[in-house]
Amino acid sequence: MVEGTEQTAKSEQTDFLHHLFVPVYMPAILFATGEGALIPVVPLTARALGADLATSGIISGLLMIGVVLGDIPSGFAVSRWGETFAMRGAAIIAIISAIVCWKAPNLTVLAVGVLMIGIASATFNLARHAFLTTWTPPWYRARAMSLLGGTSRIGYFVGPFLASPVIAFAGAQSVYWIHVFACVTVLIVLQVMPDPEKALAHNRASAESHRPQTLPGASAPSPTPLAASLSPTTRHRHRLPIITYFPVLIRMGTAAGILQMMRASRQVILPLWGVQLGISSPHIALIMGIAGAVDLSLFYTSGQVMDRFGRRWAAVPVLGV
Repeated sequence: MVEGTEQTAKSEQTDFLHHLFVPVYMPAILFATGEGALIPVVPLTARALGADLATSGIISGLLMIGVVLGDIPSGFAVSRWGETFAMRGAAIIAIISAIVCWKAPNLTVLAVGVLMIGIASATFNLARHAFLTTWTPPWYRARAMSLLGGTSRIGYFVGPFLASPVIAFAGAQSVYWIHVFACVTVLIVLQVMPDPEKALAHNRASAESHRPQTLPGASAPSPTPLAASLSPTTRHRHRLPIITYFPVLIRMGTAAGILQMMRASRQVILPLWGVQLGISSPHIALIMGIAGAVDLSLFYTSGQVMDRFGRRWAAVPVLGV
């Protein structure tokens, strides 16, 4: 009987995650594929416009700086206008920015275009995270979030492999159109699919009504409205969450920021290193794709570990390594 219940629960988990594919994962994969294709091309474009190696690194790093700068305004956009509106806006900004990079006559214009792509990426990714946080039950959330992280890794894996033949046959500048095409496809997907909030609300309600009681992690409490769980003083303090949760932000944010900085540096260092070694542009893109494959290999496993044993069992081994 217990075994049958576990099999049913696992089937329901898989079905719930399948419902997330079109509204959440497909647009994220498309957007990340376009971004992954242009990452190895940005330093090549900077070099073609006369930048030295250091300046090429700075311009490539503007993509990540744009992500940092875009987090706060993108959070405001998501909370005010909703996730779907924010994603559409981010895709449109990314299309315009990619065309600006393609037509850039000098390094200043290229830098502005790359920075805006980073801001668009921050907005798009934050909207995806907001979707999952709102509509995914807590006992599926780690796997759902890990799969979302996997979509960016899939894009950074597939994108460079798409860029390599395009560079070989049409030149490095043509790669920017991969990002344009990917973002246009995202807009089409968002336009033709049904209202994702209604679908995901129905799926969450169904998952909660069939919540497994025999699986590990099933004892997690059901989500309760935040206002009901806060005292009047805490409710007042919640108006300024950055102050209320400042100690948590310092501890968790510093560690996460250092890890993200180390991980993101790969996307700048590898193309520049390839340029310095005289490696051809298509081969640089292939190397970036291989690096993306390594990054792709463990994303879902980490979600399984976090759901079964807790976040600490995933975070501590990573820091140890």
